[in-house]
Amino acid sequence: QFLLMPFLLLFVVMYFFLQNAQEWHASKSYLGPRDWSPHAKWVFREFNELQHIFERRMEGSHQHANNYLSSFPSPIWTSFLYTVRFISGPF
Repeated sequence: QFLLMPFLLLFVVMYFFLQNAQEWHASKSYLGPRDWSPHAKWVFREFNELQHIFERRMEGSHQHANNYLSSFPSPIWTSFLYTVRFISGPF
């Protein structure tokens, strides 16, 4: 089993990368800081709202959005636990 572990680890890493590469490319949430899209800013902006008031209102929303997103399991953590479960399965 220990002789095959490097190959299995390589397989699991490649499998994880191939499963999530398109999602990372599309959402960019894992590769950089989160920010509102221009369309979302346009939708949330109130009629004739001043720029500094809009920016202050949007800054307050980042904490609530991050709290909401942190309530879901991280795909990296899930993949790590899947790898540990896969390796420790035969024991």
